[in-house]
This record gives sequence, structure tokens and C-alpha cells, in this order.
Amino acid sequence: MTRTGLLMEGICLPARPYACCKLNSALSFAPTMNATRLKTIAWKSCLVLFFCLLLVILLLGRPVLVEIPGDYKRWIVIRDKDAHCRPLATRGLFRVVSVPSSGKVCTSSREPLNLTYVRFEYVYPDGRRKYLPWSGSGGDTWAKVWLSGYDIVLHEEHVFVGDVHEMNSSGPPMHYDTPSDKN
Repeated sequence: MTRTGLLMEGICLPARPYACCKLNSALSFAPTMNATRLKTIAWKSCLVLFFCLLLVILLLGRPVLVEIPGDYKRWIVIRDKDAHCRPLATRGLFRVVSVPSSGKVCTSSREPLNLTYVRFEYVYPDGRRKYLPWSGSGGDTWAKVWLSGYDIVLHEEHVFVGDVHEMNSSGPPMHYDTPSDKN
């Protein structure tokens, strides 16, 4: 055994678990990195990941959480860019779309579901939440939420909540009629 490590069948077992080893001319193993260098590499890696996440958020927008009343199954229409409506609320990193029982949502924010991470959840009165997998195509029978499309003239996003059979028998998506109280 040497001062810096143990040679056992060609394997370096360092005296310090964080040290990387290399064979030197005296057939003993010596550390090639110290703890300070490893910490520097770790910090730089974290900074690179942070800036990559920040870049994704700046380019694609903040992720969106769509909160749907528990067991709701029918069309949802989200009207955006409406100056008479409130902007989307934020919770942590997410912009939050809270769907009322009418299924009609209005916001002054830009296209909320456009080119970003979207998460759909049932929210029950007792506070429980249930993730709902979504799809943009008609062939995914496992999906519980279907992104039907965006109407660029009316600034409406159409979303169906339910299984594929319910969606196929539901009829066309509803349109947003301005209610007396803003959502």
C-alpha cells in the first residue's frame, strides 16, 4: 500500500474517495484532482445547466400548468390577448391557467399553450391533484387531454378533456362568448 492509494489487480483504490488516480513512474498511484478542482467543476456544471434552463425559458416561454376542476370532461376554450381579461397567475416557475366549471378561460397573456411545456391536472375540492396525460394527435388512446388547435382569428385555444371516445362523440369545440364576469 502506498501513501495515496492501494493497487489491487490493476484497480486504483484511492485513500481519499474523491480523488482520481493515475499510475506514476514508481508504480504507485497519485491523485490527479483535488477536492477544490472537483468543486470548481461541479459549480461550473451547475451554472451551465442554470443558464441552459434560463435560455429555454426565454426562447420558449415559462411552462404552463392548466388546473381543471376534478372529473371535468368536455371542451375547454382559452381566449388569449384579450385586454379586458387578467393576465395568467404565476406559481413558482409555472404560469397557471385555472379553468372554471364553465370551461371558458380568458386572459390578456399571449398564447399560453404555444411552444412550451404544458402540464394538465385535475384539482379536486379536497386539494388532491391528478396529472392528466395529453396528446396533440388522435391516435393516442392513453391521453386524457387533447389539444385540438388554435384559432388565430379569434385567439382561442381549444382543448378537450376526456378519453378518445368522449372526444369523438362530443361535437365541435365551443367558442368563447364574453361572459358578464371575467375569468
